[in-house]
Amino acid sequence: MSRIFDEICSHFSSKEDYISLFAKYDTRNEWWFRGELIWLFEKLGLRFRLEEQVDGDYLDFVLYIDNQRHLMELKAMSIGKRSLRAHFGKSSPILKDFKRLMKKSEKYKWMLTFVYPIDIESWRNQVKIVERQNTGVKCFKDFVINLKPLEKACIVSLWNVK
Repeated sequence: MSRIFDEICSHFSSKEDYISLFAKYDTRNEWWFRGELIWLFEKLGLRFRLEEQVDGDYLDFVLYIDNQRHLMELKAMSIGKRSLRAHFGKSSPILKDFKRLMKKSEKYKWMLTFVYPIDIESWRNQVKIVERQNTGVKCFKDFVINLKPLEKACIVSLWNVK
């Protein structure tokens, strides 16, 4: 999964102009990120399914890597009108998705997040809070895309869910 995450980061680095516009106009555009991932997964020759039902829940992606099934949810968060903490509040969609993934019996469960515009220190602090409050969740890897005109960043993070 680490290699695939590196490919994801490389791909989205080339989309800085788009992400900067999404940040400027405070739009989430989760479907755009999903479309770009579909294109990338096809280009990489990955086997995957969209919106596959797993134990009664529809998941954004199910990837098949080395004969192992990897469950993946996707979240795009624009930190404009809402605070970062609001995106991670007790009833937030991302925490609900973490909990849904925790209930799955598969060994490999992932959450891929795109958070923008954000300063890196605020994001790192939020990651620590999430990991402390949710012991089954760990930020496996992240990548920073600098949004130069905004003097902020888009942080792409891959979370491992136990």
